[in-house]
Amino acid sequence: MILTQLRREIDEIDSEIIRLIGRRLMVAREIGEVKYKLNIPVVNHDREEEVLVRWVRELGKMGIEASSAFKIAKSIIEATTKVQVKPRPNLKILIVGSGRVGKILNDILSTVAVVEVSDMKPTDVERFNMVIMATKPSDEALNYIRGISGRLRGRVLMDVFSVKSSVFKVIEEESLREGFGYISIHPLFGNIPDPWGETIIVIPSRTGLGHLQAVVGMFEEAGLRPIVLESPEEHDRLMAYVQASHHIALLALYLLLRRVGVGPQSPLLTYSLKHTMRAIERALEQIDVVEEIQLKNPYSPMARRDLEEALKEVYRLIEEGRLREVAEV
Repeated sequence: MILTQLRREIDEIDSEIIRLIGRRLMVAREIGEVKYKLNIPVVNHDREEEVLVRWVRELGKMGIEASSAFKIAKSIIEATTKVQVKPRPNLKILIVGSGRVGKILNDILSTVAVVEVSDMKPTDVERFNMVIMATKPSDEALNYIRGISGRLRGRVLMDVFSVKSSVFKVIEEESLREGFGYISIHPLFGNIPDPWGETIIVIPSRTGLGHLQAVVGMFEEAGLRPIVLESPEEHDRLMAYVQASHHIALLALYLLLRRVGVGPQSPLLTYSLKHTMRAIERALEQIDVVEEIQLKNPYSPMARRDLEEALKEVYRLIEEGRLREVAEV
């Protein structure tokens, strides 16, 4: 009887919490309308941080641990930020490439712009402010860019090529000749349920600097976190370690586990290995991209050698009983 009464009280409290969250969403929508009319960016990281700190502090006073308080606050803040976002009719984007990356970008950018997706076929690009090449860095893609470049003057062209240094200069020179802005981008996420808060790398060329603020603002409003790098070489060098060496480690572990009969659905998987297995499965789903990065990124061989040296260093520390030094680095 007492348990039933307490549960009824919990239900009443939950109803009040839901009502207040609904009210918060309603006020957030009004804030979004004001921002839209004043052309103010929807996402304000300083304000979000301020609210997040307050939530964690106040919930902490009630005995809720910081990690749980952070998750509660983060989810509510994200929900109320998302309802402020709406497509800007004067921002029109053409995504060239209807594959996995094209679909992901379409889902994300459709929240802030009018988006169309097309294959590499003749298109009236003059109708768009931005064109995003969501294809592989192929001769076909470069020829398509050359074919439309004369109609891109004053507009922005972006690519999501996994390897930058081999094609960046070619497209930059084309943009200098034809008068369009060129910015290369790289979403550091794949087909995940909710990419809000995920990172996208932005690399402006000489012709893209004047458009950088607008592009960064667009991605922020769509819920992404843009990181600006200075050059395609810097991108490829970093990605050789962040991606190429990571992929090698995942695939090597996958082969090792297969040899001893431990698969993705094995009941022997530990909690952390289950998460690693999901990362392995994502790598296997896009094995063509994984191979492309290994073969075309000029820094990948160096990253593989460094990974091998790092493994040797770990082996040596184990043999010498000094493995704890890894955690101290």
